[in-house]
This record gives sequence, structure tokens and C-alpha cells, in this order.
Amino acid sequence: MIKIYLYTSSSIDKCFNLPANIYEHINNYNETQKSISTSNYQKLSIKLNELGFDINNIYFSKYHKPLIEGMHLSLTHDKAYYGFALSLTQDIGIDIENTKRFENHKFAKKILNDSEYEKYLVSESKAHYLTSKWCEKEALGKMQGTGLNNDVLKLTARYKKEITLNDEILVVVSDSNIENIELYIDDKKCEI
Repeated sequence: MIKIYLYTSSSIDKCFNLPANIYEHINNYNETQKSISTSNYQKLSIKLNELGFDINNIYFSKYHKPLIEGMHLSLTHDKAYYGFALSLTQDIGIDIENTKRFENHKFAKKILNDSEYEKYLVSESKAHYLTSKWCEKEALGKMQGTGLNNDVLKLTARYKKEITLNDEILVVVSDSNIENIELYIDDKKCEI
């Protein structure tokens, strides 16, 4: 089971304290990203607590992947949504992007491997295809804990689920078959 929680507004609870290592991690971002990341970690803390986990136990890998013993997690954000995915049973990566960001196709050759580029050339919706592949590669880099790099750009996810939310594409990748996903937007369960 993979649970995805997306939120549409970032409101920071000034009384909500996060662990020092999370603030240290967030301080690497610009002001807008700091605000979104702070909100994201506050929401994550609440959900982890509901599941019996303590946000104080989060630590970060060499490439800044958030880790907590006994839970797989991945965070994402774009202009419309921020949020995270949680799974007790399988490693996951998640990413969300707006298709309008990929209407300019000049990056296609840089982010697609050769076979993907061939499919892209004949795709009816190039922006949709490119957004989906970008999210897939971002999610793979998050799942592997390496971030996006040239090696990740060559990969294709073996297990992938794509969810379209208006102009947004949400992609979840995993190390095993993706059978059950629950999606919550602003804590309301959505049909997918």
C-alpha cells in the first residue's frame, strides 16, 4: 500500500517545531522552497505520528534523501501541490509537475534516452509525454537516493503509476509492483 498526501496551500504553523536536522536541510533552499518544505515536513510529521513514527527519527542520506527506519517515504512539490508518499512495504519515489512547464521541447533530447526520444517524436501530446518522463526520472532519483543525474536520466522505471490532476502529472515509481495506491488531497480521499 502506498499512501500519497498532496496539499494545495502551504501554511506554516509557527508553533510547530521540527527537528534541527530538518531545519538544517530546509535551509539549503530559497525562501519559497523553504516555506513549502517547512509545510511539507509539518504535514509529514503529523502523518508519521498517526502511524506511530516520530519525525525526530528522520535522517538524510549523502544525497539528501529523507530516511526513517521502518517506513519508505518520498517528498515532492510544484507550484500547485506539495506532499509526500508513504509505504511500509516498498521503496518509492514521487514527483509532480505541471505540463505547461514542458511545452518548450528543447530539453527533450537531454532528459530522454534514445528509445524514449523515439516515442516522444511520435507522441500526440509531447508536453504530457515529456512531463511524465521527467517525473519518472525525478522519482527514480529520489527512490534511489541519488537525485537526478546522468545515470538516472538513462533509466526507465520498471514499476510506475501515473496520475493526471488537471495540468499536473503525478508519478510514483517503486522497486516492486504498484498494486494499491490511496491518494489524499488536502486530507480528502480521492478516487484514482
